Amino acid sequence: FKTLFRARGPFRQLGVHRPRQKPATRAAAPNFVDGSGAPLPAAFGESPERISLFGFSTGRALVEVNHYALRSAAAFLIKRDRGLPNRSHKEIDLAYWVDRNFNSVRDLSIRAMRPGTRREMAALSAIDGVGEQHRAALRWHRRRFAELSRQPDSHALLCQILTAGGSSVLPQSLQRQLVRWYQEIHNNRS
Repeated sequence: FKTLFRARGPFRQLGVHRPRQKPATRAAAPNFVDGSGAPLPAAFGESPERISLFGFSTGRALVEVNHYALRSAAAFLIKRDRGLPNRSHKEIDLAYWVDRNFNSVRDLSIRAMRPGTRREMAALSAIDGVGEQHRAALRWHRRRFAELSRQPDSHALLCQILTAGGSSVLPQSLQRQLVRWYQEIHNNRS
């Protein structure tokens, strides 16, 4: 998930999924709500490392943030080349692709935002230099993909991810079992 939050609060800095909280000795745990404004259990705010909403409500009546871990094979190669924004040492490889390539539901609800998005893009592009910087970034992206797709390791990964295709959503019973095992593994490490 991604978090929309007020800058004032028990936070010390931005985070990739949720803001980094101040230590419990310096601030109370934050109150989190789902996308419909329904409160999440206090335990969620008290667990700053938690980045999954598994088992909690995920309402969307007030807000929905569209975030895609994967966009395309080309963007994936560039993401791998760039690295992750949180300086994680996680491998960006075929397993990363397979774990996140769930293009199983066609959701066109974002189309409702198209007119407003076009207006904002036009306004931003009208700012001196912004439109050219955007076009330059697109040209860079295409050039970088062309370079990476001709490097042996990147080419091999490109072939693997295109061959792998999409990932399947596991049956709910298996999803729940995997989460139980994950929880057992991490509870036993303490």
